[in-house]
Amino acid sequence: VDSLNGEQAKNHYDKFVETLTTVKGVNKTDAQTLSRNFGSISNIMSAPIEELFLCPGIGEVKVPRLASPPSTLTQAAPPPRPRRRATLPFLPPLSTLPIK
Repeated sequence: VDSLNGEQAKNHYDKFVETLTTVKGVNKTDAQTLSRNFGSISNIMSAPIEELFLCPGIGEVKVPRLASPPSTLTQAAPPPRPRRRATLPFLPPLSTLPIK
């Protein structure tokens, strides 16, 4: 049972870090700092901006991004665009080419 609880906690923490690192400029170290200081994404979102500035590594660029509407943190990234294949010019079958 303890190993299951440990796995669930790890999975929750990993998801927390993964979600925060989708914010441009926020890396794993920043996510760890925010986790230690706030504990949850909802706490980060409701924290006064001044408290976010007190976290090491979180500054003028990252605070506005973290203080944006929560949908930007919780939305999944859009699926990647399908790559367009290079098209080759039409070549007739070899059997139709004249043999010289």
